[in-house]
Amino acid sequence: MTEYPRYEKRFGSFYLMGEPGLGGNERIIRMTDAVAIAFDLSMRDDGHAILIKHGDPAFVNEYVQTYRQKLLKEGSEFAVGVAAAIRSITLPADFDVNELNRCIQNSGYLHFMLQKFCPEALVLDTEKRLTSGTQ
Repeated sequence: MTEYPRYEKRFGSFYLMGEPGLGGNERIIRMTDAVAIAFDLSMRDDGHAILIKHGDPAFVNEYVQTYRQKLLKEGSEFAVGVAAAIRSITLPADFDVNELNRCIQNSGYLHFMLQKFCPEALVLDTEKRLTSGTQ
């Protein structure tokens, strides 16, 4: 049984596919040449990352910036800490689509994937990241 949503790689682009419609054909939800993922390192006691957004890098980065600004406006120590723990990365164009699908379909897989492919994304360097705007 196929799980949805899921990405497929077609013609060099990533297609996010949805469940089949009435005609039985899978629906294309969106197409993008690159995929970014946004995740939060603050929400779990065990330090594992939680996926909060995926899709076109511009969309994901805008979401992250807006979310961070709201948290920083709140000003509490907790909100500032959460803002520092929100990250986004853009996956390479040749990234294995099966790894991406595991990430969006299994809440526990993101942390494993990040450790495997980009462990530096799991390092919290709050002051540097907030002041430089680095994701």
